[in-house]
Amino acid sequence: MVLDRSFALLIAASAVAGLPAVAGAEEAKEEAEAPRGHYIESAIPDRSSAFKSVSESTSRTFEKVESKLQDVDGRLAKMALSVGLAGSSVDTDAASLWEAKLDARSETFGYEFKGIQLRLDQSQVAYEEAFTAALERAVAGLVAETPGAIIQCQPKKASAMDALAGGGPGGAAKADTSSCPGTDFSQEIARRWDGDEVLEERLLEIVGGDLGPLIVGIDDEGAPIEYGGALANGGWPAITNYEEPGSVVALVGQVPAGATWLHPADLVISMPELAEALDQIDELAAEARSALQEVVADLPRDANGSLIQDETTLPRIEAVQAKARGIRAFTEASRAELGGALWESLGKVRKKGKKGGWADVGLCLNPPGFGGCEGADMTDPLAEVLGSDKKLAARLAELREALKGPDVSVP
Repeated sequence: MVLDRSFALLIAASAVAGLPAVAGAEEAKEEAEAPRGHYIESAIPDRSSAFKSVSESTSRTFEKVESKLQDVDGRLAKMALSVGLAGSSVDTDAASLWEAKLDARSETFGYEFKGIQLRLDQSQVAYEEAFTAALERAVAGLVAETPGAIIQCQPKKASAMDALAGGGPGGAAKADTSSCPGTDFSQEIARRWDGDEVLEERLLEIVGGDLGPLIVGIDDEGAPIEYGGALANGGWPAITNYEEPGSVVALVGQVPAGATWLHPADLVISMPELAEALDQIDELAAEARSALQEVVADLPRDANGSLIQDETTLPRIEAVQAKARGIRAFTEASRAELGGALWESLGKVRKKGKKGGWADVGLCLNPPGFGGCEGADMTDPLAEVLGSDKKLAARLAELREALKGPDVSVP
């Protein structure tokens, strides 16, 4: 999952882009007269201390939120990989339990991610409205003090010759403002932004999270559905984390799990053959999804862009859905097969673990970032032992060579 990057740039691009050209109260009368001056919207933010301050503040806030999102998303990905590698090598009830936990946590994260994206959009609109209103007040004040239209002006783009004149290739050439009438009031408008008490008050409200209800959808009766999580009261949410240690899961057909464990996903770091095989699975799944998306794109749609579901197209839609489930089944089965090779090798080298204290090691399907499991983490020494197993490396390479992507052909 990826959110819009650089909140500061987002604000700078949206808060003043598309602002109305404000020409004063007697615009119609003055159309025939030469404007007294102009402003260049793109030049105002960099000259305003208020704009820079709020941009930097919101960037810092968003960077923290984004960092937390990436952190939790990464932990969920590791959890999904560990559950996949465990596959049918663990007890059915244990596998079902961790699959259910993974689904629940992923669903919660998806909801919170959507809420944050909507809050980001809401903040963007609020900043745009605040600075638009401040621009209107600034221009109206200038016109009231000295009558005469002040219009928005777009400088001409610098030509290649201008760039050469600015110091050769890559030289900085100033934008051509010769077509902009009268005095340039961009600096004065920025100064008035900084002294605008109404703007200051509204910016403080926005930074403080006073943005009104967050609407996440519309119900069947057309009524808005408000976000029901931490965002409900404004501001940014605390992304749900999980810090409760899980129970160690034993491998079927091997000694009961003791107080030591390994986290399957972390083996990838020390085992290139495993990492390469997992990458190959992901690549094949991605290629299959891309091919399936092309099929979906070719399905007939109505004037609103919705899929037409009639007796002709419905079978194809159902076939696409079945193929999509097949891609997930391919990923799960392929990961489980790799995991089976890992755990078979582990069963053969358990004797080496008597001295190291991991002879009764089990699997921990809860990422260490979510609390790991009760007992001692033996992932590192196990990664070293399994990583040096030449027979295992050969088996993993063999499984990789045999991988074939899922069939996504739709008749």
